[in-house]
Amino acid sequence: MGRYPFLTMALAYMEGRMLAETTKEREERNIRMLNQMVVNLKKRGKLKETNPSKFTQMEVRTIEEHMRAKGLGGSTIEKYRGILEGVCEYHGNAIYATMKKKGAQFSVRNQPDVRSLSDQELKMIQEAANNITGWSGEVCRFLVAILPCSGLRPSELRLAKMKDLNLDRMYIKVMNPKGKGKYGRERKTPILPMAAPAIKEYLKARKVHLEKYGLTGEVEWLIPSLREGRIKPYSSNSFRRLKGLIGSHLPGDFEPFSLKTFRATYCQIILDDHPELLEDTAHSMGHSSPTTTQKFYRRIEQDKAVERIQSAFASAPTEQAGAKNLVIEKKFDMTGYA
Repeated sequence: MGRYPFLTMALAYMEGRMLAETTKEREERNIRMLNQMVVNLKKRGKLKETNPSKFTQMEVRTIEEHMRAKGLGGSTIEKYRGILEGVCEYHGNAIYATMKKKGAQFSVRNQPDVRSLSDQELKMIQEAANNITGWSGEVCRFLVAILPCSGLRPSELRLAKMKDLNLDRMYIKVMNPKGKGKYGRERKTPILPMAAPAIKEYLKARKVHLEKYGLTGEVEWLIPSLREGRIKPYSSNSFRRLKGLIGSHLPGDFEPFSLKTFRATYCQIILDDHPELLEDTAHSMGHSSPTTTQKFYRRIEQDKAVERIQSAFASAPTEQAGAKNLVIEKKFDMTGYA
C-alpha cells in the first residue's frame, strides 16, 4: 500500500460497492481529491495516520476542521465525510459511529439555492458558444441548446446514443440515468421545440466530422470522442473542459454556472408558465416524485426572489426612492436595538 495507503484502501471500498459506471467515475474523482487532502495534511504534520483502518478522533477532527477552513459548504463536507466514514467502516474502523454516539458535532447539509439562467443569461451563453471554432464549438453549441431544453443530467447526455434521439417526435431516451441499476429508471424525456434547429445543425456537423475520419457507417454515441483510433463517449472531465471553454468567452463578471444549471433552467422554463405540468416534469427529469421537483423548483424560486425584487426597484426614480427613505426615517425612531 506504500507510505500513504488511503488511496488504495478507498478504491477497494469503492469497488466493493458495485456502483454504476457514472457514479463510480464521480466517486473515484472524489476519492482522489480526498487522498490528496490526507497526504498533504500528513506531510504538514497535521495527521499521524493515513491508514483509514487506524484513524482516531484526531484524524477525523483534523480532516473535518480542514474542510471547514477551506470554506466548503455543509453539503459538500457531508458528502466527503460519507466517503471517509464508508472507507473506515469497510476496513473495520467504526470511529465515526463511535464519535456520533458520544455526541460529536459534525457539519450538516444545507440546501443551497438552485441557480437557473435568465433568458438574457442563456442567450449570452449561447452567443459565447458561437465564438468557439472546430468540433469543440459544434459540441458546445449542442450542449447549450439541448441541456436547457431537455433537463438532462450531463452524464445522461454524455452516454446517450444516436438511437436514443427521436428528432421527429422531439424526445430522447435516457438509458443511463443517475442511480442506474438501483433507484434510477430509464425514461423518455421531451425536448422543447426551440432546440430543434440547433440539434439539426449539430447532426449535420457530426456527420461531416465523422466523415473526416473515414467513418461513414453508424457510430453509436450521440457525442462521439475520437481519440487514439478509438470511438468513445465524452468523459465528465471533457464536458467540464467544454464548459470552461464557454465560460472563457463570457464577461468576467458573469455569475458562475455549471452544466447542471441548465437542468434547473429547464425546470423553470416549464413550471413558470405551466405549473399544471409538475407531475410530467418530475417524470421527464427523472425525479422520484413530484414532491422532489416541487422542492427543486422552490429552491430555484428562492434564488430568483432577490433578482425579482431588485428588478422591481431598478427603474424607480431616484427622487421617489429618496422620498420613501424620508417616510421611513420619520415613521421609525432609533431605539438603540439592532
